[in-house]
Amino acid sequence: MNIQHSGTFLVAADGTVAYRRTAKLPPNSFDRHELLAAIAHSATGRPPRR
Repeated sequence: MNIQHSGTFLVAADGTVAYRRTAKLPPNSFDRHELLAAIAHSATGRPPRR
């Protein structure tokens, strides 16, 4: 039996993982708004506005 696990990762220029979202099912391993907020935070160093 195989168990699938999927994920989306954002790796910073220094090699650290700036964002990760993992899930057992591929559709659940990606959240566009979360990823865009993580990219903005990584670029500016400020937390995202809500």
